[in-house]
Amino acid sequence: MINKASQKNNKLAIDVTFPSIEKFDYIPIPKSCAVSEFVTIMEGCSKYCSFCVVPYTRGEEVNRSLDEVLFEVNNLALKGVKEIVLLGQNVNSYKSNTINGIVRFSDLIKYLSLIDGIERIRHTTSHPIDFGDDLIEEYRNTKLANNLHLPVQSGSDTILAQMKRKHTSLEYRNIIRKVKMIRPDINLTTDIIVGYPGETDHDFQQTLKLVEDMNFSDAYTFIYSSRPGTPAAGVKDTLSIEEKKRRLYDFKKLIKSNLRHIHRKC
Repeated sequence: MINKASQKNNKLAIDVTFPSIEKFDYIPIPKSCAVSEFVTIMEGCSKYCSFCVVPYTRGEEVNRSLDEVLFEVNNLALKGVKEIVLLGQNVNSYKSNTINGIVRFSDLIKYLSLIDGIERIRHTTSHPIDFGDDLIEEYRNTKLANNLHLPVQSGSDTILAQMKRKHTSLEYRNIIRKVKMIRPDINLTTDIIVGYPGETDHDFQQTLKLVEDMNFSDAYTFIYSSRPGTPAAGVKDTLSIEEKKRRLYDFKKLIKSNLRHIHRKC
């Protein structure tokens, strides 16, 4: 929800900052718990990808304090929870200011893995530009689940630049390469947008190539649709819906092929 709008320099300006108190005070304490529970550690997004409406609807990134997260997870562990799933629009951008300095997402995973009773830690969803070597090294932590969902959206550097993703396909490949050096059999999934405005067949082939090389077991794949108020909404879309559907079909066929290959290796 956009919290307020104001008139500035004769232009309508939208304030996308959300008070942190309003962000997390509503989170309920579960009365009874399953083996696995979700734990929200941050909300919002400050990346402003050209296609995405999240910064305008959820506000910019707001993080829960380290103490709050540790308190919640410790209580869950006391109730018998064995697995926690850390949630956030860009969960790996998490930071918390403490008297000992800034605690990053990789630090948070270390702290949580020390809580008695917690046997497995998952997280979703991450952004490549916040996936530093410190987080990659944390995959040596045996409590971190053997799967990684890391959205790439496109394998074309041209399209990635237009999307304002702030990373290249090579940088993405290097992240996966480093993770696989630690976890060779890690299960990889991603997000892909098909038919982004201006996407040529060459751009699409680069995406297929990336997906084949990374050997994703699954991908949340969407045909691009314009979101009012986003920068991409003003870009002319020249691709026909028939061509977009064809590309989506080709992409899903490749994912199925990847999955068959993975199953044969098991």
